[in-house]
Amino acid sequence: MPTAMEVPELRIGHEETPSPITEYGIKGGGEAGRMMAPGAVSAALDDALRDYDVHVTDLPATPERILDWVGERTGS
Repeated sequence: MPTAMEVPELRIGHEETPSPITEYGIKGGGEAGRMMAPGAVSAALDDALRDYDVHVTDLPATPERILDWVGERTGS
């Protein structure tokens, strides 16, 4: 069993990389969590429209788009 004497030394550093495209170099924080919602919505629509063999590839899924997708599959 290795002890603390056999574990390699780790050095932790901090490096700032400001954004080159925003004022003051500010970057967003916490936006990654909101990126799950579009995937969940498109998966729910795929599930709801399974009988029509519709696979959502573009968002937003407006009512007009949904009707177009279903119409393409049913020939309506």
